[in-house]
Amino acid sequence: MRRLGDIGKNWNKFDSFEKIGKKLEQMNPVFNLAAKLIVSALCATFFCLSAVPTLTAMAAQGDKTSAATGSAVGQTASPRKASSKGAETATSESNASAPVKAPDKNTALESEVNATAEPPSDDPQKQPKGLLVLRLFVPQMQKRVDTFSINPYTTDLPPIAILPAPLPESFEGVRYKVIQSGYSMRLSLTKPYPDSGWRWNYAYRNARKKSGITEPHAFFQIYHFADDLTPYVMAECKRINKIENARLKAYMKAKQEHEDNHKDEEMEALRLGLEPVKLNLTPIKRGDAIETSLYISPGDWWITGTHKVPGLIYFWQLPIKVKAGESQTIELTDANALLIQGGW
Repeated sequence: MRRLGDIGKNWNKFDSFEKIGKKLEQMNPVFNLAAKLIVSALCATFFCLSAVPTLTAMAAQGDKTSAATGSAVGQTASPRKASSKGAETATSESNASAPVKAPDKNTALESEVNATAEPPSDDPQKQPKGLLVLRLFVPQMQKRVDTFSINPYTTDLPPIAILPAPLPESFEGVRYKVIQSGYSMRLSLTKPYPDSGWRWNYAYRNARKKSGITEPHAFFQIYHFADDLTPYVMAECKRINKIENARLKAYMKAKQEHEDNHKDEEMEALRLGLEPVKLNLTPIKRGDAIETSLYISPGDWWITGTHKVPGLIYFWQLPIKVKAGESQTIELTDANALLIQGGW
């Protein structure tokens, strides 16, 4: 509009040209036609010269407007494309990160109930059994009462009624008992209630056997006999005391292990389908020993039982390892008994 205003102002100049033409016409009528043509040409020329810059500026302004409009349209279209691409990316990411739908709990529970339980891979029932021979022999075998079983777990141990006192180890203490045993109290291994206990009887008998010294037949020989035999008996007393200390430690250890592990052992035996087996020991043809034999599934077992005779009670809980297809012989003696109560 500003350019059009400039063009309007120039029309004043056209009026001046028209006045000049009229003056020329009055001065010389001949030049009337020529004057008109000259004035018209001048007006046309001036109009063209005045209008060209204005039209050029208007054209340039139109190009800028169209360019701005086009960029605005492009910017409007590009977010649509970006938004569509972003939507597609978001959809793909949501599909990728979406958690897999867990199976229905009812369906999983139903499948577990209907499924058949597979036996454990270490099932001992599928392995060949091992042969076990169990033999018991202790010096006291008369009027016995035996109760034995082999268990896949430990059992509770009987309490210690009276803890046996250790044998004497000093020279004077041993010599005094040697004098009593050598003359005034002759020993007999068949007595149900030994006066000095079975441990002293074993120490005295083994010392005589190792030394080769015989008991005196006259009273005046007893002191010389005691002096000679006492060192041998002292060695046996020390050896037996070590055995009893080890027995007591083994008893306390087995008791603690039973308290700590018997529940797990019972659950493991239940898982493997193992149960306790009662044992019936019978006398063998030779000697005073008793024994039994059986085939048993491989695994860890404990031989548990008591051997009762007048004046003594033996208790064993001996762990063993049974291997598939192999045989083994286990001997129960007073040396591996876990507890011995009574006149011991």
